[in-house]
Amino acid sequence: MDPAHWNAVKDGLADALHLPPDERPAFLASLPLSLRSDVAALLAAEDGTGVLERPPAAGGVSDLLDQVDLDAGPLEGSRVGPYRLHERIGQGGMGDVYRARRDDGLFDREVALKVVRAGARTDAVLGRFAAERQILGRLRHPGIARLLDAGVEDERPWIAMDYVAGEPITEVAKALSIRDRVRLVIGVAEAVHTAHQSLVVHRDLKPSNVLVTRTPSGDLRPVLLDFGIAKILDPTTDLDLTSADGRRPMTLSYAAPEQVRGEPPTTATDVYGLGLLLYEVLNGTRPFPDTGDRHALETSILHDAPPAPSSARPGLSRDLDTICLTALRKVPTERYASAEALAADLQRFLSDEPIAARAPSRAYRARKFIARHRAGVLATAAVVVLGIALTAIYAASLARERDRARTEAETAAQVTDLLMEMFDRDPFAAEADRLDSMTVRTFLVQRGASAVDSLAPRPELQARLATLLSHLLGQLGEYDRAFDL
Repeated sequence: MDPAHWNAVKDGLADALHLPPDERPAFLASLPLSLRSDVAALLAAEDGTGVLERPPAAGGVSDLLDQVDLDAGPLEGSRVGPYRLHERIGQGGMGDVYRARRDDGLFDREVALKVVRAGARTDAVLGRFAAERQILGRLRHPGIARLLDAGVEDERPWIAMDYVAGEPITEVAKALSIRDRVRLVIGVAEAVHTAHQSLVVHRDLKPSNVLVTRTPSGDLRPVLLDFGIAKILDPTTDLDLTSADGRRPMTLSYAAPEQVRGEPPTTATDVYGLGLLLYEVLNGTRPFPDTGDRHALETSILHDAPPAPSSARPGLSRDLDTICLTALRKVPTERYASAEALAADLQRFLSDEPIAARAPSRAYRARKFIARHRAGVLATAAVVVLGIALTAIYAASLARERDRARTEAETAAQVTDLLMEMFDRDPFAAEADRLDSMTVRTFLVQRGASAVDSLAPRPELQARLATLLSHLLGQLGEYDRAFDL
């Protein structure tokens, strides 16, 4: 700002400060257009801290201008081009946005109409507005509000865009699961990637610029708005919205480190913005809250490591922490290479696949494989367990059969031994007790009963011998004795 202009601004501000607040709008309207916006901006920012001691730094007045409504009043009810304006739905540095409807009878259409404020028609603002019109004209994606119409009304340019009846993404996300929140951010990243393919950097990604609406099928769709401070990367064009007034257009709370440093924005700037958006959508907070101290906020953006999103939302996946923090790295080249790469990693998270931003390990890949194929892994595990169980049962059955056969053989051998003992000849026994003089009946009755009694301590063997002798006695007609045995 040259000294002569600065002196005129100081004089105008001094006069305004001596007026009651309700008389200041009329005074501002009486000033030349070249002074009006700067005086209004300084008047709005005046706080008794010596603002008049020196001219503002480059871009300072323009930064303040973004916060001031220079019109005497809103335009509800008036007509701009073929559209009738209804309520004001947004405000920005260049102008206001109204919900409007086609009013010329040709057809019915509801739009969001952005018009430059009467008091903000500086060369810089008009240049930015023209650049936004050209940027919107080259973008085609269902997740980006379309440019529908444009024109000039009373030397005030306007553009008509899709009217998006939705809520900011962070408000909608509060009622959604983590996976559905991630799906919303993927949709935003895909829209940003489309803009990048058209050589457009949005550089103002924040919740108020991403509204979520419902498709005819009932699905949620995020829609990207407001390319008012976007930049075209095409070297053949001069559409750099910082060149007209030397300022650094940005929303500081959502600015990347390179924006704070005043460096040229790149697609990596939007990757950082997507990281901030993902962070806030996941846990409702920002990594660097704005406490009102601009210097402290800039220092945090430039130097402080952001806390992991899970620090504010325990239980959040470590993969989501990694994806967020990768997008939020201070050095642009260390972030995701593109918005598409960020969206791809978020999709890998949803598909339970290993993410690209995390160093692979066997254990990590195994966990992801199991999560991805949970049903198949469980079925396979069940088959293996069943096979092991059946093998164990079969082995136990064989062991029991083997033991049973061994027991049968041992019992048979013992019965044989007992029978042999019964038939042993005692050469010194009396004639009546000698084996060679006994009848079979006497032999079985006398010696069989004695042998059975001697086996009382061994009941299984006793039962086997008793059964055998009972059968033999029954054959000899000794039914009573056979029954007793």
